[in-house]
Amino acid sequence: MDKTAFDNMNLSEFISSIIDNLSIEFNKAIVKRLLSDIIEIYKGHYLNYETYKDFILNENSSIDYSFNYSKYDFKLDCVYIPKHILLEEFAFNYIVGLSKRGDE
Repeated sequence: MDKTAFDNMNLSEFISSIIDNLSIEFNKAIVKRLLSDIIEIYKGHYLNYETYKDFILNENSSIDYSFNYSKYDFKLDCVYIPKHILLEEFAFNYIVGLSKRGDE
């Protein structure tokens, strides 16, 4: 964005646009993580629901968010790693069931 465009923009609009863009990117990351987990379940990478649950909870506890902000030149480096969404046992079993039907 050039200086003229910035000067003509309302600060509230500017902040809203940044939040909207970040929200979209964060939601994409969450969906990608969930799809990856569903694929892992489908491929049989977990012995049972308890194994899956323990793995997800362990992974989530080790996720750290990192922000590096410099107030002088308005640089914000954000590393966002979404936590896993822990599926309910019935959803886990449903996915496992789908994979077994695919084997037949």
